[in-house]
Formats: sequence, C-alpha cells, structure tokens
Amino acid sequence: MPEWLLSIVIGGVIMGLVGVIYRGVLTKSEHADVCKTNTQLIQKDIKITIKEELKDIKDYFDLKIENVVLKEIRKINNHDNP
Repeated sequence: MPEWLLSIVIGGVIMGLVGVIYRGVLTKSEHADVCKTNTQLIQKDIKITIKEELKDIKDYFDLKIENVVLKEIRKINNHDNP
C-alpha cells in the first residue's frame, strides 16, 4: 500500500474517532441542564429524608414527654392515696 494512501486511511480513522467522541461530549448548556436536574432531585431527596427524620424525632420526644407526664401523674396519685 502506498504511503500516501496509508496516511489518508489513518487520518480518516482518527477523524472518525474524533467525531464519535465529539458526539458523546455534552455541550456547556446540556451539562448545565443535567447538573440542574440532578441537583433538584438530590435536594428533593434530602428534604424528604429530613422531614422523615424530624417526624421520627418529634414522635420520640412526644413519647418521652408523655412518659414523664404519666410518671408524674402516677406519683401525684400515689401520694393522694396512701
């Protein structure tokens, strides 16, 4: 194979690879859109997780407070009935 033909074939293969890679690369605006969407999804997940944790904490402290109040009521009732 002549050297010039080999150079054209290799150049064509390299240009084809560059084209494939270029099509796979996101533009700046596409990248921004993907990042914005991912950020919004993560923010929603974090908000949901925080709400669930706060609800669990509230339930825990409500039960804790209720338990303390009931114990105090029992103490008062026991002192009234010797």
